[in-house]
Amino acid sequence: MKVVYYGDRTIDIDFAALARGLSEISGGVQFRAGTGVAQIPGQTIRNPDTYNEFELPDNITLEGLDLALIATTKAYDNNYFYDFPNRIGIISFSGWEHLTSLPIINGLVYFTAELLCESIPVGESHDENTGCLNDFLWDKTGVDIGMRSAFICPKCRRDFDSKKRLEEETQIFKTIEVVLDHVCLASRSGQSLLDYWGVNAQPGKQFDTFLCHNSQDKDAIRELNTRLKDKGVATWLDEEQLPPGRPWEDELEQQIPSIKSAVVAVGKSGIGPWQNVEIRAFISEFVRRGCPVIPLILSDCKDIPDLPLFLRQFTWVDLRKTRPDPFKLLLWGVTGKRQ
Repeated sequence: MKVVYYGDRTIDIDFAALARGLSEISGGVQFRAGTGVAQIPGQTIRNPDTYNEFELPDNITLEGLDLALIATTKAYDNNYFYDFPNRIGIISFSGWEHLTSLPIINGLVYFTAELLCESIPVGESHDENTGCLNDFLWDKTGVDIGMRSAFICPKCRRDFDSKKRLEEETQIFKTIEVVLDHVCLASRSGQSLLDYWGVNAQPGKQFDTFLCHNSQDKDAIRELNTRLKDKGVATWLDEEQLPPGRPWEDELEQQIPSIKSAVVAVGKSGIGPWQNVEIRAFISEFVRRGCPVIPLILSDCKDIPDLPLFLRQFTWVDLRKTRPDPFKLLLWGVTGKRQ
């Protein structure tokens, strides 16, 4: 079986990294990322109308493919997560942030497992939320416990085992089990699957923010990095993104133009020497393309630090304060969305 992923302009997912990660852990299914951006007509998805008008973005046919899955934040008229006619499934993540704190990419893989489950098929739909993959999810908030549980219940498993199966179906079932294990472990730790796999610095990946800091503040920055990633922010932190054996200045220079914002952290140790270089590079980028630069005062600062002149023009976030919530202010500055 072969699965190809697409997204429209409302979705920001590294499909290439996702397909690589899934292909590495699965044996019975091949995953790949499609090229181009999907264009879903209208503001609301309807079946069959939207599907009749829809074309895959790179004009490929479904010959040789079993599933083509398109991710979007546009809503279905019936408020479903997805429909799946003619081997094409448009998966809606409309209002996702109100259903779960887990990343959309975890949901996409969870729904992929559901569709693979339907294709064999395995078991029957449950009207109540039990944590089983076959839960119909009338109450859509059940998707959160579904991703954290990510299992096939004994009744559905017995249904699969009770029927004579082709070898391909058995391999697909094994893939579903492996994929669900990864969704479960990543979701229970509050991570995206890419972070869980350690796939952060893929070619072409865009990062939401660069964590510029003095190396003496590393512990505080690691904690901040974890909190930001838990909120779905794609962070660039040197120890996670710089490969060994390469000049870090060259790697950083290549990354800076594609990073959407910078957090300049200042603790009791003040501004580090190389941090000054990084700050000036981001100021230059800010002037060129409006890249937000956010001075962040760490909680161990006893006095208001003497910020460099070229950094004082930006509104800072002070972690020493409690009101308004400084972490929410930081998320607002990085994402552009008020929390």
